Amino acid sequence: MHSVLLIFKGILKNPWIAGFLIFILSQIFLRYIAHEIWGPITCADGWRSSSIGAQGACSHHGGVDRGRYILINFISIGIAIYAGLKAEDIKNKKD
Repeated sequence: MHSVLLIFKGILKNPWIAGFLIFILSQIFLRYIAHEIWGPITCADGWRSSSIGAQGACSHHGGVDRGRYILINFISIGIAIYAGLKAEDIKNKKD
């Protein structure tokens, strides 16, 4: 447990690594809850699939509409940049 804390502390010394980790975690979290927020997958032709996964859900409807994933990417990037800037600000105050 102590070694895990030392690794985590070392990661936080570099604010941009912390921001990258926040990006990955926000991607996982937002993709997980996207179905709850926006409902079922929407296909390119507008048909709504009851499938919870994107793979194969719209194979006969022109593929999955990727709009929600683009939005998730932009939100995650914003969160990561904000977290990196805050971590850098905290690091600079300690120095």
